[in-house]
Amino acid sequence: MRKRDMTPTRNTNLVPNATFVGDRFLGVRLDQDGMDHANHLMTSQLYGNKENMNTSMSEPNSPEKKNGALTDADDGDRILCYKKSRAPPPAIGYINQAKVIYDPNRPRTTEYVRELRTLRVGGAARCASIAWRKQGVMTCGYKSGDIVNHDVRIAQHVVSSWGGDNGHCRDITALEWSPDENMCVSGSSDRTAKVWDGRHVRGDSVIQDPEPLFTIDDHTGQVRTAQFCNFRDGILATAGGINDGTVKLWDVKRQCQKVRELNVCETGGVGGIVFNRPYSEMLTASDDGFLRIYRFNANYRLSHEIQASNEPIMDLVGSPYDEVLIGDMEETLKVFQLFTVDKSTNILDRTGPKNVGLNVR
Repeated sequence: MRKRDMTPTRNTNLVPNATFVGDRFLGVRLDQDGMDHANHLMTSQLYGNKENMNTSMSEPNSPEKKNGALTDADDGDRILCYKKSRAPPPAIGYINQAKVIYDPNRPRTTEYVRELRTLRVGGAARCASIAWRKQGVMTCGYKSGDIVNHDVRIAQHVVSSWGGDNGHCRDITALEWSPDENMCVSGSSDRTAKVWDGRHVRGDSVIQDPEPLFTIDDHTGQVRTAQFCNFRDGILATAGGINDGTVKLWDVKRQCQKVRELNVCETGGVGGIVFNRPYSEMLTASDDGFLRIYRFNANYRLSHEIQASNEPIMDLVGSPYDEVLIGDMEETLKVFQLFTVDKSTNILDRTGPKNVGLNVR
């Protein structure tokens, strides 16, 4: 996309009074208590004069929707982002209960997309987290606290549902399958993480609300992220959000015993975790803008600390190679090379963590 076609930023750190220009908006991850408070203020009788409130379903400066001229979304659908002067359908579906899977090899169903299947779940709220499993299973966590497994290859796509009295009572914030896909971990704003048995994904009929293998209730804030270790069997890491900047390690092979607790961030939460097999290390990203590397072979010692951003880091993703990608509150994506390996000799070659990629805004 050419720079002139990009929608202006709304980040006030980059453009003065930026909230009054542009259509692009980056949502802030709040804990559930903050969201409940905001909802109360929006619906309170003290704010009964609707002329002073923005009640539109999209951002105030967004292009106007007229009879589907700009998008095929219904009036009740919320749009995630816009290209300047146009609003095509989002590439991964709408933010309501339906997930839309697209196949680039299929004929176009509209001017913009090639739709493979639309997955709808009656009564479910907004989809907040997704994790893929082999054999076409997509595990989705909803704001209602329900977790639904979809087989995207068949029309009757719901194969199991994890929730009810055995599930979470607030929105799902994290979903991750173990490397062998025998277990799935879910994190929630209800301050718990649950480990689910992979055998409860599929059965002769739809599986409803099985009991989790383990429930972790040791965090004092929402469980923002959770990750299975890919080099030490049975190790699970869970990380806290606002007011709980810790990473806790658990051994699910030993009745989910706590192995270690690491105080990562004193001023906020932990936004992401990545494990690296060649180095036997764990990388964390946190709200203070730091990337921290912990060595498992040295009693979980902190080995590197990198100032990656001046704003909270909201997410962290590792590539199949040497790089990691972070997204922060500056509306910036940054690529770092932290785990270099000489492919010809398999020798670890960390000359020093460095930002090697383009900073994309």
